[in-house]
Amino acid sequence: MHRLFALPRFPDEAQTDTRRAYAAAWILLLTALLVGPVAAFLKPGDAVPWLLTTAAVAATSFVMIAIIRRDSLRRSRREEVSSKLEVQLRQAQKLESLGRMAGSVAHDFNNLLTVINGYSDLLLSRIHTSDPIHQDLQEIRNAGERAAGLMRQLVIVSRRQVVQPRALDLNAIVSGAKTTLQRWIGADIELTTVLQPALGCVMADPGQIHQVLTNLAANARDAMPGGGKLSIEAANMDLDERLAREHGGLSPGGYVLLTVSDTGTGVSEDAMAHIFEPFFTTKRAGSGTGLGLAVVYGIVKQNGGHIAVSSEAGRGSAFRIFLPRLPAPLSPSETSTADSVSARRTETGGHTVLIVDDEAAVRRLIRQALALCGFTILEAGGGEEALAVAAGYEGKIDVAIVDFVMPGLNGLDLALQMEREFPALKTLYVSSAIESIGIVSMLRHAPERVLLKPFTAQQLIQRVTALAQDRA
Repeated sequence: MHRLFALPRFPDEAQTDTRRAYAAAWILLLTALLVGPVAAFLKPGDAVPWLLTTAAVAATSFVMIAIIRRDSLRRSRREEVSSKLEVQLRQAQKLESLGRMAGSVAHDFNNLLTVINGYSDLLLSRIHTSDPIHQDLQEIRNAGERAAGLMRQLVIVSRRQVVQPRALDLNAIVSGAKTTLQRWIGADIELTTVLQPALGCVMADPGQIHQVLTNLAANARDAMPGGGKLSIEAANMDLDERLAREHGGLSPGGYVLLTVSDTGTGVSEDAMAHIFEPFFTTKRAGSGTGLGLAVVYGIVKQNGGHIAVSSEAGRGSAFRIFLPRLPAPLSPSETSTADSVSARRTETGGHTVLIVDDEAAVRRLIRQALALCGFTILEAGGGEEALAVAAGYEGKIDVAIVDFVMPGLNGLDLALQMEREFPALKTLYVSSAIESIGIVSMLRHAPERVLLKPFTAQQLIQRVTALAQDRA
């Protein structure tokens, strides 16, 4: 009964006036219902006018009450939507701040990791596995690789990762990852997959989709310390305008729904409000970075999708990911995820490589790695110096290794000038995993011409050898 007299609570300066009008309407209604019958009883001869007046006043009061309550409910809903939008805005601002931070440090940090991991590889190749120092070096190399993985996660969260999207069949991705995921989560957790046969394709980076599956599987594993069930489902879904609005304001159309659910401990209501925030974790100190679900959120948003989570403490969790579906299935050759590029070996003697990087430590690493293979090495610390070195060299330069981001003349402009002067020159761009229109375009159209930092000595040698062979 009290709900008839109560108005929804909403933070608005007009709340007091609205409640006064609402109370006045109720007072008028109750007064009419009380005074009218009493007056009609005391003056039976005037009963009809009193009752008609009472009915008119009561009807007017009811209309006033209905209008005020309707308006207050609408205002309450608007305030609720506004509050949710403010929360989403704050989340977006946090991610944007993290993105600017990650983008600003990615270049320098990946240069450092390139040197650390590269020299570790060179030393490991020179020391026999039976030497006690070999294990120490391997630990340094493993730590460097973990640091590189952490940096990749930060870049994914910031949505500044350089990606190579292509048409993907999520059925193939999930089926291919099933064995690895089962080993990852352990034998005490049962992994099942439910895949729709005629599943549409999505445009995404396969490495990112694997990252999503791995992070969600790890999250589920931690939520089921005593074992349980993990399910991965993929199905087509069409969203009309109403469903699209309900699922994060997506555009109406076709989507592929990827659902990862578990029977674990679930997520509390308080934690649900922060579940996708970077560095938020419910694990004990030292057992998690708090980036796993933030990485998933960043990948989904970067690919134009939406992620929703439903969970209750003690009743498991379900993560639902909506990715835009391509309008038509592509041919098997277009959707194949197999890597058709094979490593090519050739004699490197007589080939000349120009290294252009403003980081002296990176230049030294590249020089040592390539010198072991018999390449002739030229060096430059910037674009202008590289042009001078190339102009003064009497022989032919087969490959130029150019840092994409350099002070002064940047890598792309330098390569364009050099390739105009030396048409047969092959350029290999090295770059940190930061968002760049030029690098993204190069990765899509000529991925063999880009090597992202941090790279290994083996990756560098294979890429340069292949380009030198093409040059020859």
